[in-house]
Amino acid sequence: MPQVTAEIHVAVARDGTLATWKDTCSIKPAVLPPVAGPIWQWVLGKQIRKRIEAFARGCADPVVLHAARRSLEARRGTQDGALD
Repeated sequence: MPQVTAEIHVAVARDGTLATWKDTCSIKPAVLPPVAGPIWQWVLGKQIRKRIEAFARGCADPVVLHAARRSLEARRGTQDGALD
């Protein structure tokens, strides 16, 4: 079965952090990959870029970070605020 692979690279931080998403898809029948492959890569790339960029915005938001720290502290029963 023909396989199509898409590799999406998105810069998500000012420091140059790069997120990479790689996905493989099988397309049937065998005559479709030359046409469907590029369309699938474009659609997947658009969706993944939006998701990664939204995640990066959330990671930079002080309110989100504070909530994440509080959630971790509650789970661990600590008050140190460490995210590791």
